[in-house]
Amino acid sequence: MTAVQRSNQLKLTAWGYELWRRRSTGWLTGGRWSLASELEALRCWSGAGPGQYWLDLGCSTALYARTLASQGARVTAVDLSTAMLAAAARRCRDLSGIDFLCADIEGTGLQRFLAGQGADGIAMGATLNECHQPELALSRAAAALRPGGKLFLMYLKPAGGAGGWLAQLPFRAAGVRFCAPAAVGTQLARCGLTRLQQRSERNWTLELYRKQERSVANPKMST
Repeated sequence: MTAVQRSNQLKLTAWGYELWRRRSTGWLTGGRWSLASELEALRCWSGAGPGQYWLDLGCSTALYARTLASQGARVTAVDLSTAMLAAAARRCRDLSGIDFLCADIEGTGLQRFLAGQGADGIAMGATLNECHQPELALSRAAAALRPGGKLFLMYLKPAGGAGGWLAQLPFRAAGVRFCAPAAVGTQLARCGLTRLQQRSERNWTLELYRKQERSVANPKMST
């Protein structure tokens, strides 16, 4: 477990997470986007609604799950941190349609949980940045989607220039992985997903992908 993953297990981190998220989107995008506009993009791009089943992978306090459930979708919020899931459950107590699962999305827990029933959509907010192997996490997510399902991603990419690289160095040391959009797109194309939307501001990226209706390239999750 990386240092950033261990920090997410702390109740204090879970308590302060949404204070950070309310500000971080603006900081990362130079004020061009806010958390409110990020969540609005999730609403509009996802098309989530009644009768759909979504996963919020690496949910933290379930910001994405709550947004999707408010549109009528049924959501399972998944995280490795029991502290984050406890905070998420408290924030979701007045909402119906949200379940919680403690699982490592890089492991085989999702396969066992879904038992062959694919999700209509998956949302991942900065989750890739905290994974040991982002490529594996993307493959797991792709395998959990039904044909035609959507994948909504928000992640941080590598900074340009020596100054940016040095600024990100402490985060790299703590286990944060900065993901290049080209590498993300290539990996998902291998899994049978096509990019539909993309917005990038500075080191912050928002993307929407859709799984092909009939994919021959979609790798199965290993057991």
